[in-house]
This record gives sequence, C-alpha cells and structure tokens, in this order.
Amino acid sequence: MTYTLRVSARTLETLGIAGIETPVQIQLAGKPATFVMQHRSLIVKISEFATEAEAEAFLPRLHAGLWNIALVRNLPFVLEQGRGDITYADDPVQAGKNLARGFDLEDDAPVHGLGNAGGYTIFKTDENIKFVAFGEASLHTASAFATLAPLLEEAVTECDERVLTDTKIATAISLYLGQFLETSMRARLLTLMMVLEVLAPDLPKHEAAVAMLQKMMLDINKRLLEDIDEEERVALESLQREFDFRKETSIRRRVRELVRTGAGLAHVDRSQLAREVVRAYDLRGTIVHTGVASDDDVYTAHDTIFRTVKALLRGRLGLQQ
Repeated sequence: MTYTLRVSARTLETLGIAGIETPVQIQLAGKPATFVMQHRSLIVKISEFATEAEAEAFLPRLHAGLWNIALVRNLPFVLEQGRGDITYADDPVQAGKNLARGFDLEDDAPVHGLGNAGGYTIFKTDENIKFVAFGEASLHTASAFATLAPLLEEAVTECDERVLTDTKIATAISLYLGQFLETSMRARLLTLMMVLEVLAPDLPKHEAAVAMLQKMMLDINKRLLEDIDEEERVALESLQREFDFRKETSIRRRVRELVRTGAGLAHVDRSQLAREVVRAYDLRGTIVHTGVASDDDVYTAHDTIFRTVKALLRGRLGLQQ
C-alpha cells in the first residue's frame, strides 16, 4: 500500500500553464507525478510514498519547486497551507452511482471519499477520491508546461534542506509572490523592498555605541525596579525596547550588506549593484514619507530590486546561479 500527495496551487486570473489541459505524467524526484490545470488551479498528484509521513515531508520540497517557477518564470502561485479533510463513504459503490447521477457523469466507478479541492491532501493511492471545486477559467496568457517542469525538478531535487523550514525564507517568498497582486508599480516596489528587509542579516553596531546603549539600558532597568507610576513605567519600557532595537545597524546598511555577501549574486558586480540597491532603498523612503517620486525613477528602482530579489531568493534555495 502506498500514499498519494495531492496539492492545489491557484494561479492568477490572467496566467496559466499550457499543455496540461489533460493530465500529464512525469517523474519527479524518482516518483510518478501528474499535473493538470483545472479552472485556475494547478493540480499536482505525486504517488508511491510508503507512509503518510513521507508524503507530508515531501510537501515543502514541492513548494520549493513552485517557488522556483515563480522566481524564474514570474508565474506566481497561491498556496493554501492547510491539509484538507476527506469525507469517506460508507458504501463506495453506491457513492459512485450517486455522484454520477447527481452530476450527470458517465463514470459511476466506486468513490471512496470526497475532498475539498484547495490546499493539500494525502490518501491511499488505491482509493478513488473525488475533489469538489467550482469556478471558471479565464486565462489570458499561459506558460508551456514543458518549460516549467525542469524548474520544478531542479528545486525539488537540489533545494537546500535547511531552507525548507526557514520561516524567514517562507515570509520572503510570500512577499515576492504577493507583489504580483499589486496593481501599482510603487506598491510592487515597496513590497519587494520588504523582501530585502526580511533577508537582510542582523549586524551589530560598533562596540562603543553598543556599550553606551547598554549603560543606558542598565539605568532604565534600575529605574523600573523602583516604585514608579504606570505612565512612567510604560514610557521607560517603550524606550527599553527601542534601545534594544538600536543595538542593530540601520536597515539601509543591512540591505547593503545583503547584496555584498548574499548567495545568488556571484556573477554580478556586487559593489555596483549595492549602490543601485541602496539608491532604490532611499527612493523607497522618499515614497513612504512624501509620496513623491517620478515614474522613471520608480520603474528603474523596481527593475533593480526585482532582479536582485529573484537572484537572492534562488541563492537562498541553494539553486545554481
């Protein structure tokens, strides 16, 4: 007995994948995998897992494969994280007949259960599970599946094991995917900047500055131990948190350091790119604080940050540059 992992990944309304209008089977990390577009969702079924736990453990790798497609082909997916329930039938034979009658289907084969089409599910491979989904396809452009399958295979088989459970990477990828949903270039730029902020390394301030901050922290801690009124306590605790944050360098410098040292940028002039990224980051500050920026500057900054984010994220995934 083996188990099957089924994953549904929704595409944007104007995007899709061509060539899998009917199911297409390939080998993915040595296991049979079936791909098909249903409405606006990519449905992936991967079989021959020995246990449910093995199928569940494979899920992050499949997510990494979809992330890689989004990074290389700019084809984002919306992934629902929860595992869907399956309602099993007491009488699969009768359930199949009822389903065929209710939906006017020719196939009345036994149905072992019904599941929700979204998210992911795991079930025994020899079970016939039907999934309920509603919606109409309205795809304007489509990427050929033949060009996407190698990207999926690359990440599933080569992705750095450590990043699969890294919450920072998951957050950064979510922001990258989310920027495709923004309708203005300014909003997309600001969202991509957040990706850099998430990925930027933590850097301490100079030792002398940290020592002074620590001295002030001690004074605050002593004062908090005294009998003071609530308003003063709240103010001092707020200052305490601010000092703790101030022990790190500015986000601007951290972003610069990310470009100078981050994986994925081996084939570029890091010094030049760091200057361009910092310039774009300064523009981000201008947009946030004044709302004023020329369209040309915004588009130039977006192009720089978009390329940089894609390269850095692939580098974090441990994929070839």
